[in-house]
Order: sequence, then structure tokens, then C-alpha cells
Amino acid sequence: MEPQWFERELAIGILASSLGWMFVIAGAIKVRHPWLASLAMVDFRVARAASRRNGLIHGLGEVIIGVWLVSGIAPTGACVVAATALTGFTALIVRSLIHGDQFPCRCFGDGDSELSSATALRTVALAGLAWVAAVGSFDLALNTRSESARLLIVVAGGALTVTTMLVASIPKLLRWNSLRGYVSL
Repeated sequence: MEPQWFERELAIGILASSLGWMFVIAGAIKVRHPWLASLAMVDFRVARAASRRNGLIHGLGEVIIGVWLVSGIAPTGACVVAATALTGFTALIVRSLIHGDQFPCRCFGDGDSELSSATALRTVALAGLAWVAAVGSFDLALNTRSESARLLIVVAGGALTVTTMLVASIPKLLRWNSLRGYVSL
């Protein structure tokens, strides 16, 4: 295998793994708080009434997609499913913004995050990355033969996801500190 081919395989694998961990984390939060997930479904007009069952099903669906992405089994299919789900969610966000809806997005279980153009841009970026992984995996054998390479992909994807989530939470933490009189940057 040529070095460039292997580097590309690792890059696409890490991207898919990172998206997978994002789905696992987001889905686990929805499973833990199914009512919040169900309220978001009502706000986005994909459910008529909030129910614990709807929230659980939604959360479990995200966890399953995430585990599928992280596992590296049938990676092209997993990436296409994830990209389609994120594209659909992007469409729901854009539709709500066009209609002037204002409600908490409840993305990643955050009940305080208002629906905004930033929410739409973040989801467009995630959907774009998922489509890049899907298209990039078509001609690659992402079922990495080496167990150590597969472990590297899974760990690097998880680390990338956690780092991204921590960096994204810095503004919220700074606001929280300044409200309590602590020094902020």
C-alpha cells in the first residue's frame, strides 16, 4: 500500500470516527434526557406531541449510527447514513429559521442554546464533513487490516471530538465565570 493511500485512509477513517463519537455522545445525552429530545422534535415539527418514547428512539438511533461509524464496518454506508441524517437536520434548522421560529435547539442536550444561524452553520459543516467522509470512503478499503491502525483511528477520532467539544464550550464557561465575579479573559 502506498504511503499517500494509507494517509488518506487514516484521515477519512479518523473523520468518520470523530463523527461517530459525536453521534454517540449526542445520542447518549438524548437517551439520558429523552423528554428534551422529544421537545426538540415537537419544536422542529417532526412529532406532534412530546413523549419519552420518541426521545429514546431518536437518541438510540444516533447512538447506533455513531457506533456504526466508529466500528469501521461498512464505512461508506455508515458515512452516507450519517451525512443524510445531518443534511436532514440542517434542512429542519433552516426551515425553522426561515419561518422565524425561536426555541432552544437542545443540540447535544443543551437546553439553553437558542436556534440561530450559527446552529445552522455548525450543522452544515458537520454534514459537509460527513459527505466528504462518505465520498472519500468509496474507493478506500477503510476496513483497516491492522488492528493497531484501527485503534489509532478510533482513539484519534474520539480525541478530536472531545477536544472540539471542549473548545466550543470555552465561551460559555467564560460567561459563567464573569457572572460569578471570577476573572475572565
